Amino acid sequence: MWWTSDQHFGHANIIKYCARPFASAAEMDAHMITCWNAVVQPKDLVVVVGDFSFHHEEETARIVTALHGEKILIRGNHDRRKTNTFWKRVGFREVHAEYRAMITGLETVYVKHEPEPYGGSWRIQFNGHVHERWKTRYYSTTNQLYINVGVDQWAYTPVSTETLRELAHARRKNPQALDNVVPPMLRGA
Repeated sequence: MWWTSDQHFGHANIIKYCARPFASAAEMDAHMITCWNAVVQPKDLVVVVGDFSFHHEEETARIVTALHGEKILIRGNHDRRKTNTFWKRVGFREVHAEYRAMITGLETVYVKHEPEPYGGSWRIQFNGHVHERWKTRYYSTTNQLYINVGVDQWAYTPVSTETLRELAHARRKNPQALDNVVPPMLRGA
């Protein structure tokens, strides 16, 4: 199972906003498709935690089809401009506003595009929305951990459940450590 967010396929301005290293939206789109397919197998499940595409329906459907795996969309602030029916039509198996995932070795993970204010009943949240600003946030007063699964934090590549589990355990053991888990695709690089 894989997690990702904030591709912003077709959004040329995101290159400037997030200092992405691409000359054009087409170059960015092609790079993210290549990165995705380098790790995701055709039968894998990928949860996209929002802000997937700025393209029209036909191009969005082409991209979804080009990407390996079954896909679930947790709608982000930009995805809400289109209906759940649109997202299913372009190829997402399921569409949700938020999600709860049972992950072996972790408590139930709350999944939502925008980071939910801390203090809720969950202990771990996977989110997007914050792009390059941070990878993890830990609040010791509430024992809550946020993990940003956005592409700007993970080399434009989906991140595995195993890597996120490892990151969660490392962050909990040493709350002062900042993002001390190297994703598998970057190990040895």
